[in-house]
Amino acid sequence: MKQILFYRLLTALALCNAGSALAQSCEHPSEWPTPFQIILPLQGTITVGADVPDGAEIYTARHNSGSPAFIRCLGGPGRVQRENGYIGVPGEPSALPGIYKTSVPGVGIAVWYAGTRFPFDPGAYTIDSSPLRVTFNKQLDFSLYKIGPISAGVLQGSSLPRARQSTLGTGGINIWEAQIVGQLNIVTGTCRVGDVTVSMGRPAQRELNAPGAATAWKLFIVPLSGCPAFFGRQPAYVQDDSGASEVGGRRVANRIGLRLDPSTPVLDAAQSIMALSNKDHPDTAKGLGIQVALPDNTPVGYGVFRDSGLTLTTTPNGTYAVRMRARYVQTEARVRPGIANGAMVVTLRYE
Repeated sequence: MKQILFYRLLTALALCNAGSALAQSCEHPSEWPTPFQIILPLQGTITVGADVPDGAEIYTARHNSGSPAFIRCLGGPGRVQRENGYIGVPGEPSALPGIYKTSVPGVGIAVWYAGTRFPFDPGAYTIDSSPLRVTFNKQLDFSLYKIGPISAGVLQGSSLPRARQSTLGTGGINIWEAQIVGQLNIVTGTCRVGDVTVSMGRPAQRELNAPGAATAWKLFIVPLSGCPAFFGRQPAYVQDDSGASEVGGRRVANRIGLRLDPSTPVLDAAQSIMALSNKDHPDTAKGLGIQVALPDNTPVGYGVFRDSGLTLTTTPNGTYAVRMRARYVQTEARVRPGIANGAMVVTLRYE
């Protein structure tokens, strides 16, 4: 009989403990009986250059409401575990951790809370014997990223993941739910680069009478046409109690980089002097090189990208002109007259 009574006592204690473990729960106040709704704005237009590196942030937005919001937890002592996660499936994972693909190829998304990327464990509420009023943080961010070659298009907020913070266990609730509202226009594209012929003239031999001597500069223009509208990238928007607005100073201007690669050997890298074409041909001039510089006479620097210095606009199908200059420079003690041609390739980088 003692063994049977002891067994029954353990069973009763186990049932009592199980009931206590299930007693901790949280609820919404009567002021709002449903989860607090967080709105994240998606709006405007951005231009993302083809050479922006994968993983770069191209857009971000935050909800930052000052209105009070809380839940009430009771049934302690005990702990109520929480979870920050997505509602449903956030989408196909990209090659970058925590970033999911969107409906626009090359664009990914991640949601953040308190500086940590979803999904994650935010910890638990500790409840004593008295009901606990929990005021929760309503700051939530999301960011868009370049995850590969981007196609121009319109990204709809309704197609993006929804997020939430919830309590777990029996009687668990969604503390808040977040959705992205609006649409973002994404512009891509490159410019057409026209061929350029620079007439260097027929300098008199007396102009070149010692190593380092040079002819007068010849100005020339590399024309760019059919360029996309350049709206910039990485703007930041905030949704607060007064509505959505762009945060000033966060948008990154688009840039076009420029690289020149001579088709002949470089004679002086520091001064950007290249050799003439067909240097071994009997009709080619000897003792000369061609120097290429920016409008302020700074050597252009062969084989490396530098900012083109262009002021880009939001005009679609735009045209621009990259201005440079060239001249002959004497590279040897004696110059022999002849044909003095050269060629180089211009490569543009879009950021």
